[in-house]
Amino acid sequence: MIRTDLQKVIEKELSNAETAMREGNDGRARACARRAVGFLLSNVSNLHSLSGIERLRRFAADESYPASIRQASLRLTTNVKDRLSPDFTWNPIGDAKKILAYFAIEIK
Repeated sequence: MIRTDLQKVIEKELSNAETAMREGNDGRARACARRAVGFLLSNVSNLHSLSGIERLRRFAADESYPASIRQASLRLTTNVKDRLSPDFTWNPIGDAKKILAYFAIEIK
């Protein structure tokens, strides 16, 4: 996938996440945000053979990245059913954008 195609896919997933949030569908918003970051990670790391969620988990565990970025990744892996978890976030889109910004992916 060339960079502009990757950016389009990421922007589409984030747009879907924002729509889901407006509709009150937290689970779908989180899934779309995860997919956006998963697409990115499949292109910037050697994790392309893994599922998107596993890419996020491996990324979160990789201490070569800043803690704030790894924590955002960890929060994205937390399931909506685990809302009481200290790792749960009500802002999966913000976490996704934080990770994307780290890799200098500009989102419209």
